[in-house]
Amino acid sequence: MYTFIRSAVVSAGKGELTLQFAHQVANLMREKYNIDLKVHMGMFSNVGKVMWMGTFESLAQLEEITGKIATDEEYNELIHASWDEQLMVAGTMTDQIFRQV
Repeated sequence: MYTFIRSAVVSAGKGELTLQFAHQVANLMREKYNIDLKVHMGMFSNVGKVMWMGTFESLAQLEEITGKIATDEEYNELIHASWDEQLMVAGTMTDQIFRQV
């Protein structure tokens, strides 16, 4: 089992819009790909950070979903709109993968 986490720093004054965007992405992933992404906001040392977290049975499953969303028009429209709105600070998005032991 693997946990995937994508996070980014929210731009000043864009918290509400960023959370709406984050939930749109999570809903799309759930509806189209049956992936249960959870949206989290950081606290304490991670204040202002939005995160998507999901679990995958294997790295192959994660790779398959990543390939599918790369060409998904609806997903890419959401992503490009978030860039246009500057919802997150450029250069702060990171991905992490953790293996359950």
